[in-house]
Amino acid sequence: MPSIRKNDTLLALVTAYDTNAIHKIALTKKQVLIFVLCMKSQDDALPSAVEDEIDDDVLPTSSSTDLTAVVTSMTTNLSTSVAQKNQTFLNLMFSLDKLYSTKTYPISIANGDLNGDEVIDLVVANYYDNSIAVYFGSPDGRFNSKVVISVSVYPRYAIIADVNDDNYNDIIVAVGDDNRLVILRGFNNGNFDTVLYVPVGSSPCWIDKGYFNGDNFVDLVVANMDSSFVSILLGYGNGTFREQIPFPTLRSPTSAAVADFNRDGFLDITISFYRNSTISILFGHGDGSFISGVSYLAGGANLTVLTAGDFNNDGYMDIISCHQTLRMIQLLCNNGNGTFRLQAITVNITGAVQLISKDLNYDNYVDIIAVDRYGRSVHALLGYGNTIFREVKLFESYDVHAVAVADFNRDGQLDLASLSSVSDSLAIFFQNSTVT
Repeated sequence: MPSIRKNDTLLALVTAYDTNAIHKIALTKKQVLIFVLCMKSQDDALPSAVEDEIDDDVLPTSSSTDLTAVVTSMTTNLSTSVAQKNQTFLNLMFSLDKLYSTKTYPISIANGDLNGDEVIDLVVANYYDNSIAVYFGSPDGRFNSKVVISVSVYPRYAIIADVNDDNYNDIIVAVGDDNRLVILRGFNNGNFDTVLYVPVGSSPCWIDKGYFNGDNFVDLVVANMDSSFVSILLGYGNGTFREQIPFPTLRSPTSAAVADFNRDGFLDITISFYRNSTISILFGHGDGSFISGVSYLAGGANLTVLTAGDFNNDGYMDIISCHQTLRMIQLLCNNGNGTFRLQAITVNITGAVQLISKDLNYDNYVDIIAVDRYGRSVHALLGYGNTIFREVKLFESYDVHAVAVADFNRDGQLDLASLSSVSDSLAIFFQNSTVT
């Protein structure tokens, strides 16, 4: 739908609330709201992001009262939504809300609803305790109950996904010493069934999910630290997977991210390699098979992690990686065809072990949350949509190992859950940034 400008004849009808005239031209809710909000806006046209938030169903025609009520109600709600979208938290602040104890050496954390109450829960992998713990959330952002489930030796990484297509979230854990994944299928009530095991490569250390073969069942990619391949696992939709497809790579893949990098409608995979500081792209064909693309030398040594996102706001997915020994991040800017150009960005981060792409300050530009384990801190790189970032230290934490990002207390701001593997603790930091 084209932008509607203030001098439109139809806008005059809405301005006057001439409901009879509106009914005669059969305006939809979407059109009416665009007119009304244009009228209230200081800009000449409503931002396209607003149009995307409106359902394009037809307004009721039974009476003028119905129409006026709908317009008034929906305009109020949408104006609030638009205001939230356009907020910029210039004073980005986080405060510690509460500390929770964990089992020995928590190393990975994931978030999602695991008991069907539509409130965010947390999963923590406890490396030396050989267990995972589920912390059940409440609407105020507190986690007052938990269950601990024993798994195999040295759980290293955990994610949440619906692997058996029952619309209930399940837990997938990479177990480093057993060279396999552990699948805990959820019942949407906080309970999980018998553990299932899926063989992968040596020392699995990272998992990401996607739909690789077009059957709409969750598939997985696993980075195996002590192998020269990543494991592609195609799901059957019942909690089980086909035998792994070992896709040959360089030695020591350490992390992976899934996105459509060449805009062909099929998901691709990018992989970081610890030993030779290389980033590789595997282009998907949409049938579960992949082909190797160009690899990029990111410079330095000990490349640890990466994440994907549109960091320059051009509609193409880019890649950011970080080294364990260099005070810089490497940005691979997508040229729009699956090839990239490399840009180094100096930061005050000594050894990131996790990178997360989120819009942390709600300015519609992708930011990066970096877990600097060796610098004992968590940083935000606030993006401006042009490959320029402003670095902010969010908080310091001794031996912070991983974070999860979500709105835990439902106040409209993203919060952080942080793991310390020395103090065996889970810290919840609420965002209380000021809006300008």
